[in-house]
Amino acid sequence: MSDLETARHELAAQDAVAVVWLCDDAAGAHALCFCGRDGRLVTRPVSVTPPLAPPDAAAVALSVKVLLGKVAAPGAPAPHPAAPAALPAPASAHEAFDLPALTVELDAGARFQSRAPGVGARFGLTGVYALDALHRQLGLGLGVVAGPSQTVRDVALRALARGRLNARPLWLDLDVGPSAHFLSTDVGVGSTRRTVLSLDVLAGVILPLGPYFAGVRAGALVVPVRAPAPPRLPGWTGEALLIFGANVL
Repeated sequence: MSDLETARHELAAQDAVAVVWLCDDAAGAHALCFCGRDGRLVTRPVSVTPPLAPPDAAAVALSVKVLLGKVAAPGAPAPHPAAPAALPAPASAHEAFDLPALTVELDAGARFQSRAPGVGARFGLTGVYALDALHRQLGLGLGVVAGPSQTVRDVALRALARGRLNARPLWLDLDVGPSAHFLSTDVGVGSTRRTVLSLDVLAGVILPLGPYFAGVRAGALVVPVRAPAPPRLPGWTGEALLIFGANVL
């Protein structure tokens, strides 16, 4: 076996960085032979022969050190890739959507009746919770609406489903849902009370103002089953409301 083959065998067996020995080069001159981990042979001419005097040994050691500097140490860990840039923190639930999750609004407006034409004032309070699963474009809400009238006192509890489209810079709303109207009227020395159901459809145009909003809603209340006697509501009633509200969440 040649010296080079022996050196390669020792490298594999010992898991060494390199094997170094004094040898003769191809021209027969004295040389320092160096076999690194890649199995390649490197020779450096030297003018010394064993046994080496201390100065000669120091010169050979320096040459070996230079050659070793070009070889990675055994088992050295691979350099780590540069750490990726830190990702920005995920947006909070409020920041993740263009629309608010919970709104509360005050309504003030007028009612226009189809029978016995007249105008009555209406005031309301409504809260709506929008669903994250639908990108807050659909919400469910409850409201109460009341107001004086010449003939019938009407306090209504309203349940609604609200569809909302963010048409910057405005919101476009459509409210659909039933209302329970608690009607009462004075007749002589007594009073009569009745509960009437209606289906309400109101469209709105809303202007966001930071954490607040303002706008208008208009639509109609349809009574599918009319009461046989007063107090009662006409077949349909129009409503127009000014609103002002706040984004709670």
